[in-house]
Amino acid sequence: MTQSQVESKYPGALRDGGGFNCRHQWVALSPKTQNRDIQQRAKVAYQGMADKARRKGRAFNIPQTLEQYYND
Repeated sequence: MTQSQVESKYPGALRDGGGFNCRHQWVALSPKTQNRDIQQRAKVAYQGMADKARRKGRAFNIPQTLEQYYND
């Protein structure tokens, strides 16, 4: 989405991050190397959450992107 599309669909989202208690972040389109770095950090974070849930005997599935979901 372009910046103007985001602003028209989600007014104020680029200023306040998406709303109260929102943990999402808007990231500018960048070269694949930066995107890989972001994906790797997310993967490490989710793996930590999965390990913690497993130790507590709970289930945790690492979230997929829509593209991954529909390609599976």
